[in-house]
Amino acid sequence: MLRYLSMKFEARRSRLFALTFGLTIILCFGSSISVFLIDSSMITIIVLSIVILPSISLLAWIWIDTFYQVNDEYFYYRSGPIKGKIRIQDITKLKVNETSWYGVKPALATKGIIISFNRYDEVYVAPKDNDKLVEQLLSRNSNIEVTNKP
Repeated sequence: MLRYLSMKFEARRSRLFALTFGLTIILCFGSSISVFLIDSSMITIIVLSIVILPSISLLAWIWIDTFYQVNDEYFYYRSGPIKGKIRIQDITKLKVNETSWYGVKPALATKGIIISFNRYDEVYVAPKDNDKLVEQLLSRNSNIEVTNKP
């Protein structure tokens, strides 16, 4: 069996997602500061800490820790707490330069790749270089059908 090096692919980060994440963080901070100024009791501080800090931490984790990896047998994806692996031999189709707005979506940009595997499963990813990821997957499984949206 031919052995391949493991390759890691960074996620593409679009301005739309950056704006959405940024505005959400600003709104979280802004609302917590305004509530704190109105009522600075200890219970308010505790409630804000329990609600706001985990929300901001989750967004930061997703932003910082989104990537994809291909090795001999598996395609791995990770986006903060969302992670998984797909056997490359189970991948049936790649829809390149498309966007999925539902399902498993460990991505931070549009115009990525919809990976179809098994019979009805799909995952949407958005690496910095779609073509490079497609090339790596095809080198490990030449039976994958590829459709490329212009």
